[in-house]
Amino acid sequence: MTPPIDRRQVLRTSAGAAVLAGLGTAATATAASAATASPAAPSASRRITPKDGPEIPTVPGMNGDPRSNEFWYVFDQELWYHRTPEVIAANEKLGEVLGEDPEVAIVQAYLAHRSAGTYPSGFRTLVTPLKDALTVLSDAQWSVIDRYYPRTNPAGLTKAFADFGQGVLYDPRLSEGQRSHTMNGNPPVGFHAWHCYLRAMQLLGIDSRRWAPIDPLIGLSWEIQSIVKPKPDVIYPPMAPGQLRTLTAKWLSRSPAQVDTAFETFPYPQGVS
Repeated sequence: MTPPIDRRQVLRTSAGAAVLAGLGTAATATAASAATASPAAPSASRRITPKDGPEIPTVPGMNGDPRSNEFWYVFDQELWYHRTPEVIAANEKLGEVLGEDPEVAIVQAYLAHRSAGTYPSGFRTLVTPLKDALTVLSDAQWSVIDRYYPRTNPAGLTKAFADFGQGVLYDPRLSEGQRSHTMNGNPPVGFHAWHCYLRAMQLLGIDSRRWAPIDPLIGLSWEIQSIVKPKPDVIYPPMAPGQLRTLTAKWLSRSPAQVDTAFETFPYPQGVS
């Protein structure tokens, strides 16, 4: 099966994206309505302070944790809608090496090497020509993560990923059909490509230690979204606190090898249908 991955998934997966367990307040599930608009560039008026990070703007009609929303919004802006020439070139390099659909190709290659017993060596050989490009994408991604969730706030980053999977983040600044900060698609196959790019970075020695705690958060978000199955532009109530705690503890306790094994299951995590 070849997983379809759309542009917004490419935004996150081709960057090896990573973004993730505090619990939000309950919200009533309701269809959201707002005028169609193209995503706007982040405001240049925000100031960054070492203690608090960027100011979080007040956005009428937004739902969910403001910092989680703003983090995902800025991540989208800087990794796709308003990319630097360096990030554009890095993404183009992925296509040159992996093929026309690099996100599909890297997932297929990852699963093939896992099945053949040639992982990680064979997979590392495949991605070695991408080291410079993946370094650019890693740096760009960490620029946003560090801005909103410095190393002193791991719980906040975990919450951002948990919020991402639940369908509780609604942002009226985004285009109609994309106003919920979630992984596009049902099933959300982009999580697999996300995991593969992150693992490629680690195997190539690109911020390996920093990425290590992020991979379980990708898995956490994947399983949450696989259970909730949120629809675009619909605001969902938060997952039951006990269930969310259980899922978070399960994923955060997994070793890299256990996360790799978990991502051999496609398209949903084991036990989810």
